[in-house]
Amino acid sequence: MSAEVGWELLWRSMNIGEEKQVQNFINTGIEIVRKCGHLPLAIKVTSGALASRDLTENEWKKYLDSIIRCDEVTRLWIAEGFIEEQQGQLLEDIAEEYYYELIHRNLLQPDITSFDQASCKMHDLLRQLALNISREECFVGDAESLRGENMSKLRHVTAVIKKNMSVLPRFDKVEVKVRTFLTVRGPQGIEDTLFKRFLLLRVLVLNYSLVQSILDYIGKRIHLRLLNLD
Repeated sequence: MSAEVGWELLWRSMNIGEEKQVQNFINTGIEIVRKCGHLPLAIKVTSGALASRDLTENEWKKYLDSIIRCDEVTRLWIAEGFIEEQQGQLLEDIAEEYYYELIHRNLLQPDITSFDQASCKMHDLLRQLALNISREECFVGDAESLRGENMSKLRHVTAVIKKNMSVLPRFDKVEVKVRTFLTVRGPQGIEDTLFKRFLLLRVLVLNYSLVQSILDYIGKRIHLRLLNLD
């Protein structure tokens, strides 16, 4: 897909009536298309995330230059069980050492605006490599495209939830081994039967969601290590 076609797909997928509304963002928009690898699905997912933000170029640039915060990523590592205990050290300290080691090895790029390298970015080529390696275990995209047949190998899900979507797809007839479930944008509600299937869940982030219906199930997730219902 060309940059021009990708750009049109981006703003049209945001339900923007006319291009002139975002004409001043075109350079940033095309850069976002490039970062999506000119892939239609990736562009549509990105448009969903952008639609939840203020329609300003500054917000688009923030999205384009998304940073990884040390405290957030190390909490995820710990919750996932990636950090092994070492005598006399806190898990948080060990995880932080790994974080700075990745920066030292140029696998992560420190954000020049952050103090003490507390935030970083991932190089585009390295990001593409990571996506390729993890494509069977990780899913980022429209929750409606999740189906039972592609759930058995999934371990990490970041789901974009549409405003008019009140439930998530069901996976009643497939073994679910998802360990991480995060949402981008908030659904009107979450179907509680979904979480009955997430027996191995270690990380649950439901940003801006209505979560009353699943509270009974949270206490029964014995593997859960990180919960964010902000």
